[in-house]
Amino acid sequence: MLVNKIPKDKIKYCIENLETMFDPQVERDYSMLKQALSLFRNGAVYNAAIEGDTITAAVQDKSDTYTTTLELDFMEISFCSCQLKDEIFCVHKLATLFYIFSLFDSPGEFFNQWKEGFKYTATEKMPPITKKPILEEPKKKERTYQEDSLESWLTFFNEKYIQFSKKREARMSTYWNYQRSTNLAEDLYETFYPTLLDTVMPSSPIGENLFHFHAALSVFEKILENAADIYSSSYSNHYTRKYLGEILADIAELAFNVRKSIIERTNADEKILSETPERLVNILLMTRDFQYDRLYLFQIACSNLILTKEQLDSLKRKLLARGKKEEKLKALGKVNFSSECRLALAHLDFIVEKDKVAIKRLSDGPANEVYYYTTWFKSLAQNKVWDRFKIWLSFIEKRMNEYIHQYGEQQLKRELTTFYLFYIKGYANEKGKEDVYINTLQTWLPYSYGDFCDYLLEQKEFRMWTELQLFAGIAIENIDKGLLKEIEEKDRSCLLPLYHHAVEAAISEKSRDAYKQAVKYLRKLRTHYKSLKKEDVWNSYIHMLSAKYKRLRAFQEELRKGKGKLIND
Repeated sequence: MLVNKIPKDKIKYCIENLETMFDPQVERDYSMLKQALSLFRNGAVYNAAIEGDTITAAVQDKSDTYTTTLELDFMEISFCSCQLKDEIFCVHKLATLFYIFSLFDSPGEFFNQWKEGFKYTATEKMPPITKKPILEEPKKKERTYQEDSLESWLTFFNEKYIQFSKKREARMSTYWNYQRSTNLAEDLYETFYPTLLDTVMPSSPIGENLFHFHAALSVFEKILENAADIYSSSYSNHYTRKYLGEILADIAELAFNVRKSIIERTNADEKILSETPERLVNILLMTRDFQYDRLYLFQIACSNLILTKEQLDSLKRKLLARGKKEEKLKALGKVNFSSECRLALAHLDFIVEKDKVAIKRLSDGPANEVYYYTTWFKSLAQNKVWDRFKIWLSFIEKRMNEYIHQYGEQQLKRELTTFYLFYIKGYANEKGKEDVYINTLQTWLPYSYGDFCDYLLEQKEFRMWTELQLFAGIAIENIDKGLLKEIEEKDRSCLLPLYHHAVEAAISEKSRDAYKQAVKYLRKLRTHYKSLKKEDVWNSYIHMLSAKYKRLRAFQEELRKGKGKLIND
């Protein structure tokens, strides 16, 4: 039953206790409060009632509905039907607490203060509520934009951004510029993003997805717009990229939802879709930062939203015209987007399966653009479109051969090599093309070293594995002892070249310690030769070695030391 008074002090006490129970630096704690806040903001809490110091409510979480009971005096005995009995709080209890708390203060403001390490301070006084029931009929929201106008949507998003910026500036006024900048990407995603969806959605299911899609695009834009102002460091760059990745995941899911929907589109939906390509191009060409992210956004959007031939042809004409202008700027040595235009046009060719046209277009670009072919290659491999995959494989092998022999970017070369080899191996297994995979492993050395080692060990090709270690200059002391033991049990003769090489390398250092290490390797070699019943080979080798280095007195002394001496006087 509903009552006319909220126990404000007790609710405030519960909220303040959250600061001691949850740590924003602990991922599980942060995730729980964030999820609870999201449930509250999305209207998942309903049928709330207060009786004395007990609050009851229903919470809709995905496809399930949970019943919660909060005991404000004894939170430990609160109940939720999700059955997390060992936890004082679950996300559903937290969402209910946020709902009641929202009647006199802002859960969002509390969350922002908490995650930044500040102690909660009230932002508003609780209004008198004696004449106002807790669950009075909410006022019906009105749509503040035109449902069939993308320009109207963008105006709405921009107004929300202005409001967000003013509130953030007031809240962050005591921060240093560095702190304000590095937190901006997070605030855009965590705080600004939800405000764009806090409105009446378009009437059609596809329209709702499109509205959410364009809201996500606005967040992506704002992160890019502000990226140039962020303190230049690897940390802040990583921080920004993290939230670009989060928003790209949302965009990909929303675009896919539009594509798979079988519900007939309304005229408003069609109008918004027709206006979308131009916005995608504007985002693609808005900055020089985060090129991969901008192109990936263009790729996933075009592959899922722009389905008609007319739309694709129109977009292609715009990009061709823009590309010509960018090439002129490039020739003059000015900042240009010729690479983005070329890659975007290639993607449009890829969509309509004109692979050879796309490859010819890409051939005009530099070899390091192979970094941007990953989406296409992965798509063909995952969908097992092997005929097209084979066409792209030849081209990518050629570009990678060019790229890995260019100066610099070793880490990126290793990452790309591992990425492409993963899918080439899948192709080889499916089509029985093992020779293609092996040839690529050999051609892309040294960047394919790790994958080549794994393959040879999988195939029990220990002799070739040993040759690879020698080729790569891997010292035996840097090889896992467990692996050496495994190979020794399978075929110890494969290890002989490694030990011979290690002996020569140690002797070449010409120091007493190095000579001692060489003798250790020699004793291991003697054991291997005896186990292989090749003692005559061992005897010939050790006498040859002694004669070869007879002038190294310290080495000769080490050969003749101890019970396990290698040479008798």
